[in-house]
Amino acid sequence: MALRISNYLLVTKALQILCKRLDCDFVDLPVVFEEADSPSLRDGQIVLPKGKSVLDTMASIYSVYINALGSVSGRNIGSMDARYTLMRYFISMLADFKTQYGKSHEDDDNEVINMKLDQFHAVWMLIKNVFCPYKGLKLQNIRIVAKKSHELDAVVQADNNGEPYLFVNLDIEKNSVRSAFLLVEALRIMMKPGDSPEALIREMFSNFFMRERITDFLGLAFSEDEEVANFLAVLSLICQSKDLEEASLGLRKMDKLKTAQSSSAANPYAGNWWFLGLTEKMIDSVRGPDWSTTESLKDFSKDLWEKVESERRARGMSELPFELLLRVQSKELVTSPNLTLQQLLSKTRVW
Repeated sequence: MALRISNYLLVTKALQILCKRLDCDFVDLPVVFEEADSPSLRDGQIVLPKGKSVLDTMASIYSVYINALGSVSGRNIGSMDARYTLMRYFISMLADFKTQYGKSHEDDDNEVINMKLDQFHAVWMLIKNVFCPYKGLKLQNIRIVAKKSHELDAVVQADNNGEPYLFVNLDIEKNSVRSAFLLVEALRIMMKPGDSPEALIREMFSNFFMRERITDFLGLAFSEDEEVANFLAVLSLICQSKDLEEASLGLRKMDKLKTAQSSSAANPYAGNWWFLGLTEKMIDSVRGPDWSTTESLKDFSKDLWEKVESERRARGMSELPFELLLRVQSKELVTSPNLTLQQLLSKTRVW
């Protein structure tokens, strides 16, 4: 399998952002694994040593590209301090991907785990309850193959005899980070060829109502606000979305301001996703994916929230107050273009 930088989604996005700021083109170089002592750029391709984790692979690709930026893109980073700063930022971000709250998971490097998409609760819940009804997608319980690999990205789409499945790299241990990659690639399989899951996610997060709904679902799926913030932060990089970035930063600020009322005593269901997931599993066979009510209300709700979104943007507000929402719903803000100001005021005059 011929690999390039674009096979590593997060590195690609980070380098594209850097190249855009430096006003130079991003070059998608080949990536080759050999018995080498250290990463290097040789004959127009990035040569990496074998046997390390995918996080080491990402860091090495980023480092080689930064150091060779002048010969690759024609725009050099002159200061070594600037290069070290960029490297420290990227490596610190990758280090956060490694463990789940500092707990390292010792897995057999050769072990292959066969799973299904519904075993990743956060992703399954979002796709089933939000994305599929919104876009009219057919829900698929996609096969998942999980294994450690230093060559493959966090989540990679593949197929077996024409049946698509997803490879999940166990080198990425943090569930929230893994779930962000998995959401994008699972949507890519369910959507029509040529449709972009990144564009769909950006569209949904640009809508205040959908953004709040998705954040509420994530709050159920992950026991900590930090995990929700991590999920949104990675998704913002993948989708290049300012709305996602702001949502992530907002959650991080809220997490720092949390007080004793958010303790486990005040919130007995915090961290008990297994309980909620079990209930969902038990009623799933009875309820099934019945979206008849959703479909019947879709036209009404979509039309209403489009009006709300239009009014919000026209007024330049982050969200509309409740009184304005009622006015939009009651069509109070709709006026006939044929009425004069005198006629409009006559309804409210008291003289």
